[in-house]
Amino acid sequence: MNRKIASVIVFGDIARSPRMQNHAIQLSKYGYYVYFVGYEENKVHDKIKENKNIQIIDIQSQIVNKLKRLPKILYLVYALFRILIQILQLFHIYLFQIQKPQFVIIQNPPSIPVLSTLYVICRLKQIKMIIDFHNYGFTILQLSLKNSLIFRLAKKYEKYFASKCDQAFCVSKQMQKDLSQNWQIKAQVLYDKANLEVFSPQILSENEKPSFLKKLGFLKQKKDTLILISSTSWTKDEDFNILIEAMEKYEKSDYVYSQESSYPKLCLFITGKGPEKEKYEQIITQRQSTWKNIMIQTVWLQPEDYPKLLVCADFGICLHYSSSGLDLPMKVVDMFSSGLPVFAIDYDWYFVCLFCLFNFYFIFSIHELVEDKKNGFVFKNSDDLELLFKKYFQYNQENKNLIQNLQKNVKDFSNQTFEEVDE
Repeated sequence: MNRKIASVIVFGDIARSPRMQNHAIQLSKYGYYVYFVGYEENKVHDKIKENKNIQIIDIQSQIVNKLKRLPKILYLVYALFRILIQILQLFHIYLFQIQKPQFVIIQNPPSIPVLSTLYVICRLKQIKMIIDFHNYGFTILQLSLKNSLIFRLAKKYEKYFASKCDQAFCVSKQMQKDLSQNWQIKAQVLYDKANLEVFSPQILSENEKPSFLKKLGFLKQKKDTLILISSTSWTKDEDFNILIEAMEKYEKSDYVYSQESSYPKLCLFITGKGPEKEKYEQIITQRQSTWKNIMIQTVWLQPEDYPKLLVCADFGICLHYSSSGLDLPMKVVDMFSSGLPVFAIDYDWYFVCLFCLFNFYFIFSIHELVEDKKNGFVFKNSDDLELLFKKYFQYNQENKNLIQNLQKNVKDFSNQTFEEVDE
């Protein structure tokens, strides 16, 4: 009997691609041997590493990383060489290194050169091509290139090769609608759901939380301290100035310093790493040198420690601006599954400002995930966020009841697993 074979590919760090990891795990449960193609840059979760039906195919990134060190004036040279190297790597992997899979699930974005290269490979080898739309690659380019020729070519490239897929998934109903109306692609909505074996309020007991927080430098968990957490890749689609300004306003407010104040101190953990991290760390260090009621710590955690920190927190904060307005942040799903209500930036305000000059079909999808006052709160700017802190962080019975209701609704959301959705 021939073995069932599938491939999952993410042109990025496998460890930071939980949705694609979920695909690989679920396929292995269905009896497939899975070639998981991607960059193995950080520690991959044991559930992937120890699965005998999942083989990681590491796309070697050393040459590409060396090209990044070229002077900015040579960016075009670097980009062309990187694309050429990546095309050759993909052809080598799928034509010579692995057995022929029945289908390939491709994460999009990134789109270049994955979509065109896999399209050619799939036609040559008669492999079914499945695209999982997390977002649109050309909209991410627009954050830095705006309405340039490169942006317009990237948009045409992505729409053309994406339309050649045999099947598609996407992360929201609004993206499904957009793909149907503007791309002529019929996609199935597959909502992200966290793995409850990893993300669960039960992974740490109340007695274990103080020692775990102490390991991160939080020496004493006071009763009057709220712990907040925000996870980020430190990229341009997340504006941490909004959060820092809201913290500054909370710190300097009269209501926090009044003698009869019933407001807590705040401890904010920011996890992750990326290009904007150093810039914001400098801003945070400068600001909080004068703060008495707020502490901010940036941390990089091992995969097994991130869920533990979520469980220790009281609220999550999401500053993810979707470049398309149509995707949903996986970090919110992880927070919900860990029992956290979430403060999330509202896409609506951002995209009215940023994309009014472009001919896009946008209906903002964050409300498919975060429902105001049901499982969290949405805000548009630092003033909104500080007002939410002022209104809901005050200790009183009304807020206590509201937070308990939020936690109940979050628990109901997290009861459904990715496996149940995927089936």
